[in-house]
Amino acid sequence: MKAIPIYSIVIPNYKFKQFQQLSGAMHYTEFGTAIPIEYWAHKPDFSTVSQYIIQQLRTLYFGQKIGLRLLSSMEHPDKSVEDLIAIIQQIGHDRYDLKRKGDGYQNIEQKQIDLFLLEIAIGQEKGSDGEEQIRHALQSFYCHPFSIGKKPSKIDLGIVYQLDHLEAVSHTYEGRSEAKKDGFIFKSPERKSGAILAILKLLPLVTSQGSK
Repeated sequence: MKAIPIYSIVIPNYKFKQFQQLSGAMHYTEFGTAIPIEYWAHKPDFSTVSQYIIQQLRTLYFGQKIGLRLLSSMEHPDKSVEDLIAIIQQIGHDRYDLKRKGDGYQNIEQKQIDLFLLEIAIGQEKGSDGEEQIRHALQSFYCHPFSIGKKPSKIDLGIVYQLDHLEAVSHTYEGRSEAKKDGFIFKSPERKSGAILAILKLLPLVTSQGSK
């Protein structure tokens, strides 16, 4: 089996501040999620982080259409980043336990969905070739956990897929009327790892003082 390349992307200012006491005031995001104003005031610079990620993708895959799946190791407390990378290399994705909450991929039509990802055409005019999609995903990982009583998640892994190894699945979420096309299945279920172009590691910038 061909080795899957792993690329590291050093990202400055992707910091998460935790608060012990909150005022109770809330900010409503563009997605309708309410988060404490303290967390919103100290949110990471999603635009800058997305620029670092898309710039690496432009360098690697200019002129190509790819699938990008972003992950947070914080959502896998019993797994390290290296553990998740080993799992991805072995099975071709990160859904190692379908009994995990949220990994069942329920939809009204009960269609099979292997994974969700961003479909990105690399190399168009800057700002329109995935940068906004990635920014949206970063903010969603930060904001959505508040709606289920959890703290923000920080993305630190990405899987880049070849789209011609995947098939899109149109599906509908419960409570949503519009069809979604972010779900995919593997065309060759027995060779899922063969659909991966690369794994991305998002690393914090470490200064000479050792701060992150």
